[in-house]
Amino acid sequence: SPAMLPIADGARAWAGAPGGRARQCLLFRVGRVVARLDVSDGPKAARELQALKRAHLLPYAEAVAQRVRRVLAQYWLAIGGGTVAAQKLLHVQPRKAEQLLAEYPILLLPELPTAIASLGAGYEAISDRLAVLQGLARSNWLVYRQTIRALVRILLDETVGEPRVNADAALRLVVAHRRLDADHAWAALETECCARTNAT
Repeated sequence: SPAMLPIADGARAWAGAPGGRARQCLLFRVGRVVARLDVSDGPKAARELQALKRAHLLPYAEAVAQRVRRVLAQYWLAIGGGTVAAQKLLHVQPRKAEQLLAEYPILLLPELPTAIASLGAGYEAISDRLAVLQGLARSNWLVYRQTIRALVRILLDETVGEPRVNADAALRLVVAHRRLDADHAWAALETECCARTNAT
């Protein structure tokens, strides 16, 4: 049975010896990305007394996870004016930060605090503040619902990035909020998101 490892957002590891050669496999997830490292001993490994161990793969898995985090952060910052929104949030007075949500609905994207934190040490406090702001925004449900729907529309109509990835992010938002809100408009949005997610 596979071993569980604390790599990225969760990992499983297998070991085997097909054809007498040692093999190690790591399968791990970073956000929406699933990665696999599958390594087998070389033909001279036994003669050179170089046994393949799981520990040999861990530094590579961590490097892959860091690279994926950077790429995902760059991706989400490029969507819906995320980089501009992060800059505005950096310079806005704290009491006016909530007003930015209407202007930049992308700030409600769950992935954005992590993406903003990747911009460097100067943005870590902004990232934390955004995570709190996202939670506080729900206190005014009517405005929040309108802003989330605007975010869904931005994701569906965005020309940057992969349309199916954007549609999947929109679908996750719609499904999560449809459970909380009986408004029938969510059903229409869910149908549209599903169609775009499954488009070829």
